[in-house]
Amino acid sequence: MNTDRMTHYWAAVISQDRETLKKFFQPDATINWHTSNEQFTLGEFLTANCDYPGNWTGKVTRILDSSEQVITITEIASPDSPERYVVTSIFSFKADLISTLDEYWAEITPAPEWRQALQLGKPIK
Repeated sequence: MNTDRMTHYWAAVISQDRETLKKFFQPDATINWHTSNEQFTLGEFLTANCDYPGNWTGKVTRILDSSEQVITITEIASPDSPERYVVTSIFSFKADLISTLDEYWAEITPAPEWRQALQLGKPIK
């Protein structure tokens, strides 16, 4: 799986383009959202992603491609809400199509007050 293909995948996710997104997957693919303890069929994933309300923007910040899996780190936001996320996605493939997708969604938030009070760390960006 090449970098351009993963960038196109994320463009389809962010634009909620159901027909294009479907073309990246095996028909019997399994999608796991670990932070909410949900497992989806491809059809359920397409509904959850493409029917989610609002407009979204995103940027792939890292792609790690091994012979067995691809891992992407993507920042997702909505101009319609203050929510911002970092998504870690682990893709497994069969015949060059996604067979399993394991995702971890983390909301981007300020450091907890107790760490700020101790002046620990510094902003990454």
